[in-house]
Amino acid sequence: SVPPPIPPPAAPHKVLYADLSIAAGKRTPKNKPPTEERVVHAAVNGKRKSAT
Repeated sequence: SVPPPIPPPAAPHKVLYADLSIAAGKRTPKNKPPTEERVVHAAVNGKRKSAT
């Protein structure tokens, strides 16, 4: 019942950044591509808003 190992992509960092930009792009204006910092702040702010 153990799934077979997935072969690593040729450029993991490019795939990661692509996924981040796609996921973040759905929540941010397209004319302002989100940076990692912005994504982190958005996540922190979101948690803070929901906690209070």
